[in-house]
Formats: sequence, structure tokens, C-alpha cells
Amino acid sequence: MSTMYIEINSEIIQIKQDTKAKLESLKKVGSESYDEVIKRVLKSIDDEKYLELNDESKKIIEKRLKLLKEGKVMSEKELLNRIQK
Repeated sequence: MSTMYIEINSEIIQIKQDTKAKLESLKKVGSESYDEVIKRVLKSIDDEKYLELNDESKKIIEKRLKLLKEGKVMSEKELLNRIQK
């Protein structure tokens, strides 16, 4: 695979041809720069960090899944009947 060199503000970065092709495919429009594509990808990675579950949330989900597996859940109809009593 061939290697490409891109000069950015007097610095040269080296990327492989398949990486360049991937960057091309990520462009929303043909005129979007590689810098804009890279920034958008990096922002999405940062955004995903905020969406990660904390330990407390993970424990709650694990507990609920365990109850579900044990059959200790009720249908929406059963819940509504219970609430209305």
C-alpha cells in the first residue's frame, strides 16, 4: 500500500492510501477539507465519552436484566392494573 504525505502548516503527516480513501468517503460534501472531516470524527469520539454509562447506571441495568431473566417482571397491563387498585 502506498504512503501519502500531506503538508499541514509546515508539518508533514504521513497517511496510507487506504486512510486517505476512508477520509474521502467520510466527506459530507466534496469540498469538505480533510481537517474538517478529522475534526468531525474526533468530536464524535469526544461526544461518545459523555454517553458512556457510569458504574451506578451499569449496576442498575445489570440488576434489571437479572430480574428479567428470573421472570420477576410484569407486563405493562399488569402494572397498570396494580397502579389503578
